[in-house]
Amino acid sequence: MGVQLTSRQIARLSKSIGQEIRGARLAKKLTQAQLGAKLGVSESRISHLELGLKEPFMSTLIRVAKALDLDATTFVYPALLQFTPKSR
Repeated sequence: MGVQLTSRQIARLSKSIGQEIRGARLAKKLTQAQLGAKLGVSESRISHLELGLKEPFMSTLIRVAKALDLDATTFVYPALLQFTPKSR
């Protein structure tokens, strides 16, 4: 059975994924405009992804990852760790 996330948790997850995307983009020394051009989307769309203003579709994450020569789990895995129950 899957984990149900609240709207607040989904917003937090989107923001965390966005931070991972931003970090990866900066590591590749790309501007938002350059990454947007690689994906065929606007600079503002990249900005919205990085700020977590919109929930990213998995297909979007895969396209962003490919444009940065990465695996999509690079963005998702670290973000999901914050929702993993901690052992006591």
